[in-house]
Amino acid sequence: MAVTVDDLLGCWTLDRVVLRRGGRARKLPGVGWKGLLLYTPDCHVAAVLTVGVGPVRKTVAYAGPFSLAHDQVLHHVTAATLPMRPGRTERRAARLHPEGAGSLMLTAPWGRWALELFWSRAKATTPAHPDAAT
Repeated sequence: MAVTVDDLLGCWTLDRVVLRRGGRARKLPGVGWKGLLLYTPDCHVAAVLTVGVGPVRKTVAYAGPFSLAHDQVLHHVTAATLPMRPGRTERRAARLHPEGAGSLMLTAPWGRWALELFWSRAKATTPAHPDAAT
């Protein structure tokens, strides 16, 4: 079953990243991958990923509207930390964990490999506004 906008809404945290080709998995360069992915009700997305490369942390971020097409979520990039990203559409195969909506896998092509990003729905830690707790 295809993912819906309602399935995606909210904030997601990155659990793990796997590079796969066929049945083979490959270790990605860098350590300590972290990320946040935010889908809003007005169909916008913001993504931030960081990874340690040697003594430095690298950050990639982008944002823009999103849409759905069959089993894919399309991120239409309007702003990004990488100059070649704005104006591009990032296609991600999207799949929810079969036992519930708390886990999301997005798959993106990476050369001859597939980059699999596993996300968990973020848990609220504090109210967004002091009045929200009442």
